Amino acid sequence: MFDVSIEQNRATVWIKTSEGTILKLIHNYQSTFLVLPKAEYTGDDLFQILSQQSIVKNLGWEDKFTDLFDYDRHGMKKLTCVYMESILLHKTLLQSLEKDPREVQLFNTDLSHVQQYLFTKLKAEPTRKVEVQYDKNELRLIKITKINEEDEMAAAPPPFSILYFEIHTTSSSYNLAIMSMTR
Repeated sequence: MFDVSIEQNRATVWIKTSEGTILKLIHNYQSTFLVLPKAEYTGDDLFQILSQQSIVKNLGWEDKFTDLFDYDRHGMKKLTCVYMESILLHKTLLQSLEKDPREVQLFNTDLSHVQQYLFTKLKAEPTRKVEVQYDKNELRLIKITKINEEDEMAAAPPPFSILYFEIHTTSSSYNLAIMSMTR
């Protein structure tokens, strides 16, 4: 997989096949983020207000851990999952939520849309070897699966190369010679 770009609700995925052909495939993308309200009653209120927004395509509830250090003590929290109609007004809605007194914390907002698509939908990073299923007529991506490159490398590891270097200091009693073996 070469590269990914996001426009509106569409991801363009560039793939180079093992035969050397370059494919430009289209895939659906929907930006999402999570909102942790101050209290459950404010969460229901915020949910109702967000459901009336034209830029919000869908809403849902998700139970998630929000603090790694409170993992054992407090359990999961109920968060509102917001599915945006388009990425165009994504930042505008986030800015208004940051000022809203009912909102405590926003999650999944620090990643760019490309990163969010790669890590949450494709679950594969650029330059990764992948197996792809696509509609040949419409050039629409159907399914993408990572190929485990570690299995390929385990069969025939590359040869070792040796790197020598010396460190000289102003005092001759502390000269150091180091040899390192790397693959």
